[in-house]
Amino acid sequence: MKKFLTIMLVLVNIYLFGGVYATTSAEEGLYQTEVDVMKSLGIMQIPEGESALTKEVTRAEFVTYIANLMDIQAIDDPKVYFQDVPKGSPYCGILAALYERNIISGGSNWNFEPDRSIRYNEAYKILTEVSGYGVLAELNGGFPEGHLAVAHNFGIISDDVKTETFTVAQCAKVLFDATTATLHDRNHNSSSITFHPTDKTLLSRYKKVYT
Repeated sequence: MKKFLTIMLVLVNIYLFGGVYATTSAEEGLYQTEVDVMKSLGIMQIPEGESALTKEVTRAEFVTYIANLMDIQAIDDPKVYFQDVPKGSPYCGILAALYERNIISGGSNWNFEPDRSIRYNEAYKILTEVSGYGVLAELNGGFPEGHLAVAHNFGIISDDVKTETFTVAQCAKVLFDATTATLHDRNHNSSSITFHPTDKTLLSRYKKVYT
């Protein structure tokens, strides 16, 4: 209950005072309000201090944030899907869990490059899949153009972060904007692939937090 109240207070601050906070955070590139929300929800684990906010987010860290959002647990005895993330690696279990849910894919060489910085296109491909628009993205050209177009059309993309890679603070902003975007469900009674808006977001779906 205490955690829920803390989360709600943070969200209240965003919507009551968001203009002031967002301006200050954007100028400094720290997005402190969004960082606080992601930390309060247990999506991002971030040490205190400005230096922690300015380091770049790796691919392994980003998919861990996604797993935390979706409450996906690492597989205890995972199958190895990526040749550079062997069994015994701290990320092997979580990558297997995400791969088996079609949230991440193997790529052409079956290397995951866990320590490389996550790139803009890669992050939005994952967020598009998590939001349920993967099939539509493939029909619109696939990675990266199709995923970016769909992410833009459905309001997932953050207008404030346009960099090739993300700092921790920028990643918090990207995740906040994506997880508070209105989700759209597919119309199954249509001969074409169409979607209609719902009253849900990724935060309400997975964290029971309504904005």
